[in-house]
Amino acid sequence: MWFSVIIGLVLIAWGRQFISYLIARISGKEFHTGMIFSDSGKEVPYPELQGFVMYTESGLVLFGIALLLDAAARGTGKRALVQVAFAASILTTLYNGFVASKFFANNAGLPIVSLLAIAFGGFMAITQWQWLKTPVAKAGA
Repeated sequence: MWFSVIIGLVLIAWGRQFISYLIARISGKEFHTGMIFSDSGKEVPYPELQGFVMYTESGLVLFGIALLLDAAARGTGKRALVQVAFAASILTTLYNGFVASKFFANNAGLPIVSLLAIAFGGFMAITQWQWLKTPVAKAGA
């Protein structure tokens, strides 16, 4: 459980630029990447950064959140929280599959972080599904 919390927080910290981008977009402020197009001299928008940075960082943040939800579900044992963690694991795994497909379709290299999120997210979803299939003990039994 603690391993999931620590790795989840590390991944969220690693993708903090995506969180800053979201906050700027929601609050109506500009988000500066600090990168300049060499031909036009204009700033490169975050979604257009080379190497699919926004997609990779958003995948990291989502997987970090899924890990935190999984840890909370394991820590409390509450079925509703396991259901939320299961949904987050499925969605995060699918999203990281989308990110990996962008890399592969554009010959942009091997998306190691996304592939790891797919593997571990899939494992989390399988274990959460197994947990959800177990019958709930009756009160007083």
